[in-house]
Amino acid sequence: MKNIVIKTLSASLVCLLSIGVANAAPQKAKTAKSSKATKVSSEERLQLNACNKKKQGEWTKYSYQGVTFNGTCELNENGKLQFQPPAPAGGQPVAEQPAS
Repeated sequence: MKNIVIKTLSASLVCLLSIGVANAAPQKAKTAKSSKATKVSSEERLQLNACNKKKQGEWTKYSYQGVTFNGTCELNENGKLQFQPPAPAGGQPVAEQPAS
């Protein structure tokens, strides 16, 4: 009698666990796909929020990892206003000097 009860409980437990695992696997796969499609870096999100309620070309600042950046709000490739750092003085990038 004791042996039959143990076998019945074991079989029931195996069935319940297999149903739980079978239903959990597709849900995890679906959420992973949807989060990759809309994934935006935290830095980019902060840059977009810094230009919230501002106009194009308006000066703004935002903080990221303890550092405050100053710049302007400009349109990004998606047509949304996003923080852009100012261009270097003189408008030309600084060229590296060759090591002598």
